[in-house]
Parts: sequence; C-alpha cells; structure tokens
Amino acid sequence: MLGKLFKHEFRRIGKMACLLLAVFFGITVIGAIYLVSPLFHSIIDASSGSGVLLTVVGGILALIGLLSYTLILIGLSFGFIIYLGFRFYRSMYSDEGYLTHTLPVKSSQLIIVKTVTGGTWMLIMTLALYVLVAFLTTLGYAQMKGLSFFEVVSNFRELFGTFVGYLREGAGFDLSTSGILLTCTTLISPFTTVAILFGALTLGQYSWKNKGLMGILAYIGVRVAMTIFGGILGLGSTMLRASQGTDPEVMFQLANDRYLVSLLAQVIFACILFFWSIHVVRDRLNME
Repeated sequence: MLGKLFKHEFRRIGKMACLLLAVFFGITVIGAIYLVSPLFHSIIDASSGSGVLLTVVGGILALIGLLSYTLILIGLSFGFIIYLGFRFYRSMYSDEGYLTHTLPVKSSQLIIVKTVTGGTWMLIMTLALYVLVAFLTTLGYAQMKGLSFFEVVSNFRELFGTFVGYLREGAGFDLSTSGILLTCTTLISPFTTVAILFGALTLGQYSWKNKGLMGILAYIGVRVAMTIFGGILGLGSTMLRASQGTDPEVMFQLANDRYLVSLLAQVIFACILFFWSIHVVRDRLNME
C-alpha cells in the first residue's frame, strides 16, 4: 500500500510540476529565439558602434532581461511551493483529510510520502531552473560576443579552471569545499523547504479558527525564526574568522561557514517540524 501511495502522490503532484516545467521550457525557447534573432543582433550592433554610453546601456538592458527571466522562473517555483502547501493542507486537514486518514498506512508514512514526493519534484524543478538559466545566459553571451554556444562553453571551462588554479595557488583556497556545500544545499534544500512548509501548516492546527491562515502565519514565523537562528550561529563563525585576519583565504572560508550555517539551520528546523507533524497527525489531529 505504501508503494501505491508513493506512486499516486508522485503522479498527482507531477501533473502540476510538469505543467510548470513546460512553461519554464517555453519561456526559455522564446528567450533563445529572441537572442538568435536579427532584432537582437541589430540592437547589439547599434550599441557597439555608438560609443561607450550606448554599449553600457545595451549591457544593462540585457542584464535586466536576464534578471526578469530568472525572476519569472523563481516566481513560478514559489507558485509550486504554494500549490504543495495547499494540496497538503487540503488532503490532510480539510474534508478530504477524512478519506486520507482512512488509508491503511501509519500517520508517519503519510507525512513521509508527502514530504519525499514534494521534495523530489522541488529538486527536479530546481535543477531544471539552474540548467535553463545557465543555458540562456551562455547563449546570450555567445550572441553578444559573436561566438558559438559551444565555443563559450569550452572557453568557460578553461577560464574556470584558471580561476580555480589561482584560488588554490594564489589565495591558498580550495574551491572543492564550496562545490560540496553547493551540491549538498541543492540536494537537501528542496526537502527541507517542503518539511518546513508542511510543519508550519501543521502548527496552524492548534488554532480554533482559521487554521489555514494560522498555518501561513506560522510558516512566516518559522522562516523568521530560522533566519534569526542562522544569524546567531553565523555570528560566532564570523567573529572567529575575523580574528584570523582579512586575507582572501579567510574571506572565502567565512563565506563557506555562513553557507554551512544556513544549511544546518534549515536541516534542524526541518527535522523538528517533520517529527512534530508526525506527532500531531498521530496523536493530536484536529481537522476542520
């Protein structure tokens, strides 16, 4: 039964996720068509031949376009988070929840299934967002420089290798630590985000009225508390690194420390709220 529940939940959430992924892809295709169009090239040619001011203006407009594109994708991703929260609340704590809680599975398994499937689709969408933004950025740079897409990718690999070598030899800093932290954050954050969201909505069940609204307010409160908690933890790391000097190696290590602290804060709050959700659903369930 648990396997069937995973399969059903994955498919139900996947319908909305695939729709948003299609929108992601469609917006990217439109952007790519514009970047390879004669219109974009005419703008680039006009700005490059009209002095420094227009060249700078053209670069600023290109940057604004990229930021707008990125913000649209991020906004759609937040929309998916809202959808996950709405679906979780409806299936667990509203009228639909009466049917959900009659399934022959443990309460803890219900929370696990919803968290894992929601986090998995969040991870897929996050990776897709990274790939699409990187693709459009690379394509735009290639068109502005009159290079092919693959030439830019090849040059980027060389430049990145040179940059890593400089950090290792010149600043004495190994970028592999940052890469590991970035990878861990990318893989873990979708699941912690979903666990925190579901846990906050579960906290709203302690309200006598407007449980959904209280769940939203609880989510905002949890995010604020998590930021404060991460700031307090990060303060100690900042003071320790500051006492070691201000050379580039220390600054890079400080950035890694803050990144690690932020990740730890997410994991701690996610674990607390995850097990709290299980406790509430199992022992203190109070549906509308």
